[in-house]
Amino acid sequence: MILVVSYDFKTVMDRTPFYDALKAQGAWWHYLASTWLISTEKTPEQVVLTLQVHLSSHDFLLVTIMGEQFQGLLPKEAWDWINTQTAASRLFIPPHGNIIPGLSGKIGGGLLGGGGSLTGGSLRDPFKIKK
Repeated sequence: MILVVSYDFKTVMDRTPFYDALKAQGAWWHYLASTWLISTEKTPEQVVLTLQVHLSSHDFLLVTIMGEQFQGLLPKEAWDWINTQTAASRLFIPPHGNIIPGLSGKIGGGLLGGGGSLTGGSLRDPFKIKK
């Protein structure tokens, strides 16, 4: 699953331990100033517990699961990462070991916009997940 981690630092302090702990949660993407996407099997609660020790009592932190519908204006590389991680988290491995994609249709993104939906895709620059 992909977690959205957003924060607002209210105090001045060394943030290196926070960023190191954040990067250790799983595969990550960071194009927005105070928002990260983390591909992980950890719950939002587990991530908050790990990160909160690196925050002051005046800082804010939000960790949530990224839903199946999303939209935004991001570079193509961002949509590529989101689509790859979303597709990877939707794989189903049956008992006999063959990997079967758990989604069909389009999820997409574009250089100037786009986004995705696991059910319907994007209207701009969609691409098809290969089975």
